[in-house]
Amino acid sequence: MDRALNRISVIIPVYNHAAYLPEALDSIIRQTCPASEIIVVDDGSEDGSAEAAERFSGVRVFRQPHSGIAVARNAGVRHTQGDLISFLDADDRWTSYKLRAQIEAFDREPGLDMVFGLVRQFLSPDLSEVERGRRKIEQEIMPGRIPGTLLIRRASLDRVGTFNEGLRSAEFLDWYGRAQVLGLQEKMLEDVFCERRIHAANHGVRARETRLDYFKALKASVDRRKNMEGPES
Repeated sequence: MDRALNRISVIIPVYNHAAYLPEALDSIIRQTCPASEIIVVDDGSEDGSAEAAERFSGVRVFRQPHSGIAVARNAGVRHTQGDLISFLDADDRWTSYKLRAQIEAFDREPGLDMVFGLVRQFLSPDLSEVERGRRKIEQEIMPGRIPGTLLIRRASLDRVGTFNEGLRSAEFLDWYGRAQVLGLQEKMLEDVFCERRIHAANHGVRARETRLDYFKALKASVDRRKNMEGPES
């Protein structure tokens, strides 16, 4: 376990979330199992997100023109040096035991490629009463096959390949579909690892016009499965 503890890279893509980014970074820094490096990729923010990240000692910040979250994730991966890779969205936060619980899962089952956990949704304290009424949380805790709960071996991530930069949304859904086709071994732990903030500018709220990307990703996943199964006899 000591060997792995020094080789965890965490990537935060950020676009105009300077208000929430410090809390996300704090949740990484305060892990009971520390990461070896934290990389923030600023995707052309105009609110000082990069400057907010640079105030944290040891955090590596890379800037790019606004190109989308898939491009930012891929850029972050290129800059990593760890054997294990994890992601956190700039407006979310981790529970303190996230990385330790996942490392222990890898130790118990060396054949695993990636480990997920549960996600808890919460209403951001900065929401007005009107906004809080519009954003009801139907299910507070649920299994989270999302970037914020993932810890994956770098070699396994490379097997699947990069996130689809042609998608402005659903890039992880597309990536996960490819991982399934390749047969990556995964584990869903029964612990809350990621706390997902519901606020006025969530990507899903801001990008309703990109819902087509979700349909594209789902269709691609279905097509890949059909190709695996082959023609019906």
